[in-house]
Amino acid sequence: MDLDTQFILDTLEKIDTPADISVLPLLPVKDMVVFPHTVVPVLVGRNSSLKAVADAMAKYKYLLLVPQKEYTDDFETPQVKDLHRVGTLVSISQIIRLPGNLIKILVQGLEFVRITRINFKDGGFTAKYNKVEIGNINENTLKFKALMKNTLSLFENYIKLNEELPSEIMNNINQVEGPERKFYLMCSNIDTSFENKLTLLQQVEVQEMLMKLSEIITYESEILKFRMQIDSDVNEKVAQIQKKYLLREQIRILQEELGEGVDDFESTEELEILKKKIKDAKMPEQAEEKAMEIFNKLRKIPNISPDYAVESNYIDFLIQLPWNNASEDNLNLQEVKKILDEDHYDLEKPKDRILDFIAILNFTKDIKRQIICFVGPPVKLH
Repeated sequence: MDLDTQFILDTLEKIDTPADISVLPLLPVKDMVVFPHTVVPVLVGRNSSLKAVADAMAKYKYLLLVPQKEYTDDFETPQVKDLHRVGTLVSISQIIRLPGNLIKILVQGLEFVRITRINFKDGGFTAKYNKVEIGNINENTLKFKALMKNTLSLFENYIKLNEELPSEIMNNINQVEGPERKFYLMCSNIDTSFENKLTLLQQVEVQEMLMKLSEIITYESEILKFRMQIDSDVNEKVAQIQKKYLLREQIRILQEELGEGVDDFESTEELEILKKKIKDAKMPEQAEEKAMEIFNKLRKIPNISPDYAVESNYIDFLIQLPWNNASEDNLNLQEVKKILDEDHYDLEKPKDRILDFIAILNFTKDIKRQIICFVGPPVKLH
């Protein structure tokens, strides 16, 4: 909570919940659950929502906040069927007008309610509701004390794991009297899914409330631990890459100062393996010279550089070419035509061009003449 704790607690104590009001304006909220005994800001901009706030301020300053079943950004105007039948009775304590026909209201959650009927009239929602009483429990039993202590301990550990939450939250909760209020304050400060928060809101037995909350806190804490471990692994990997880069740069600078070639320095194991692959590929002389030229260039490039990946991929391409492998040519035109028709539908012009080339190969064994004939005009077969 980013508001002064004592101010919130004092204000909540002074609020009397409506006893005789059976119908109140309803404000649909997207991807948000407001818990009783909490103070939260709500941004309002839709016409129906602005009307609900205006109607509430004109009469009792009480409002029903009901979550939408759908809460995507393009879901602008909800229908009655799109609203949950549970929500929170709130009191509006402050309104701040913002540019663009927007307002921000500060609401104080009072009670959990079930909606019995929703109406849409004159551009705004109203609803009938029933307050939900939270079941009583004997706070002096050892079982309850152990459950409360365990839940508070889990939440305190969650705060330590979540860097976005201030440590003062725990002090705020310890100042609150009653397990119900402690429960709702913890719920409002957990970064969990909308569905989980809606489930927490609907708990009506204190023991079940704390059990469900403990379950969700444990789950979210495990997620935070995994995220911290992943961040640690990534930072360690980045540090190693940066260290290698700095060392390579130092080697390069020393090399330039001494006027010595790259071969005066020991190659890495990865580059030595790549060099062996170039030799084993048995490329033609020109291809091998080009591969070694790129290889020597590669040794000067840090492996985190984008150029390193480009040059390395090109060498891999040269290595994988079948320089010394050849298959036996099938120059039977009828067989070739049959295979082309079976494997390739349509494409008549490319297939005719292939058959032209094979027909020429049947007439000459000279490779130069073959190439000249192939790039010349097509020969029509009859």
